[in-house]
Amino acid sequence: MGLRAKFTLLLAILACLFLAYVHFWVAPQMSNRALVIEENAHRAQLSLTAEAIIPPLLENDLAKVYELLDAIRYDNPSWVELQLFSSEGGRLYPLMKPSVVDGHFPQLYLEQAVGFLQPPIARLQLAVDMTESRQAAIQFETSLWTALLPFMVFLLAVIWLKVEWIIRRPIEQMVRASRQLVRGSFDHPVPSHKRDELGELARAFDDMRASIERHHINIAEELDQQRKRALLLEQEKQLAEFDAIHDALTGLLNRRELERQVKIALDEVQSQHWKQHVLLYIDLDHFKAVNDNCGHQAGDQLLCDISRVMRERIREKDLLARVGGDEFAILLKDCPLEVGVRIANDICSAVHDYRYVCEKGSYQVGSSIGVAPVLPENASLEHMIAVVDSACYAAKRRGRNRVEVAVGEVLKKSDQVA
Repeated sequence: MGLRAKFTLLLAILACLFLAYVHFWVAPQMSNRALVIEENAHRAQLSLTAEAIIPPLLENDLAKVYELLDAIRYDNPSWVELQLFSSEGGRLYPLMKPSVVDGHFPQLYLEQAVGFLQPPIARLQLAVDMTESRQAAIQFETSLWTALLPFMVFLLAVIWLKVEWIIRRPIEQMVRASRQLVRGSFDHPVPSHKRDELGELARAFDDMRASIERHHINIAEELDQQRKRALLLEQEKQLAEFDAIHDALTGLLNRRELERQVKIALDEVQSQHWKQHVLLYIDLDHFKAVNDNCGHQAGDQLLCDISRVMRERIREKDLLARVGGDEFAILLKDCPLEVGVRIANDICSAVHDYRYVCEKGSYQVGSSIGVAPVLPENASLEHMIAVVDSACYAAKRRGRNRVEVAVGEVLKKSDQVA
């Protein structure tokens, strides 16, 4: 809810409270006061009537009494009933009991003792029709509302307009300037020409905005430099993370990362028995001849070429790592053993078909590959590595350039030999 709506609601509540106060307290009090004044006037008139009839009553001149009372009733048309009783309770005026007064209109009943003795010589009883007095009170209240409502509307409108122009509009202008300042704009006008507290606030805001504008370019440049440094640090971090898990020469995973992935695979097959992974351990044959005859640079090139050959023979999700000088390992994920053996034989054939040509001749290398399924029985990473390494060593021992499969601790010769 905005400031305008809140202030309008506040004015409406205050107006309602004031009008309720006038309606339920002021107007009834003034009406009752007018009726009390009217009642006191009738009471005083009745007292004067009682004093006027004392002499004829003492002289027992009832005719004179009747004449006075008739004249008084004639002069007071609102007196609908006037009765005089003796001290013993006998009716003196009027001689006949009056008809029952209609009770549908408001009435005032008064009684006045005649004489100053005790008991009094007579008693006057009066019933007054208060209809005109009540109507006068209602008319007074209506007149009060007729005069008060336009004044209230005018007063509230003046207050609303004053607050709108003096307070709300300058504040709204400053709010817009603040929003523009957040967006980087420094030229939105503010009501700084005023000579009140809002003007002082606007001038202070204008000074603050000018100061921010002066430093905006420097801050932007500093932020740009910080952003560049952060980007450089992020790149260095990514490079360091990459170097931490990759081989520097071939770009393949290194031994530490392979061991971490094998450990994850062991945890998976131990908790999810339907999972099947296969680990290959590959040792190149006759690599030393290339390294000795053609140099280390040639040996490095050969390792990179063999890495590409093996990469082309495995799936996208499989993990290829260089774990030593001419030793590699492959983790075939979600792969049955028979498929792993087929992939191992394919790699063995591809490596055997590769030729490395240099100035000193053409060289053929091979690969001895050990294959082991990742089983829950392999309780530790060290045991798993030992099993597949034993299978690779068996391939070396049995003639090189071949694939040997290890199931637990038992080594089985592959049906296919490259």
